[in-house]
Amino acid sequence: MPRLVRLFLLSTAIGYLLASAFVAMIMVFDIAHLGHLILNVDGGWFAGAIFTILTANVFAAVQVGVSVMRDIDSDEPPAGSGGPGARQHVAIPVNVGRNRR
Repeated sequence: MPRLVRLFLLSTAIGYLLASAFVAMIMVFDIAHLGHLILNVDGGWFAGAIFTILTANVFAAVQVGVSVMRDIDSDEPPAGSGGPGARQHVAIPVNVGRNRR
């Protein structure tokens, strides 16, 4: 599997785990009475599921962004950036001629 795909999947999984822990803490500590609403109101499970999914998406996106930014700051050159045997682009002059208008 390519390195970037592996980085994306690992970062997404970490983001989902962090979001699950975050939602669980909100439920346990009953912050803003969200735990009470989710557990005691009809259809509260649906609100809890949507809250968990949306929070997980945000945490996963932040985790992927942080991982990519940390990867950019590394000392190794990016893939395809050159090195021994890299192609050099050279401008070649081309005669166009006169415009016939």
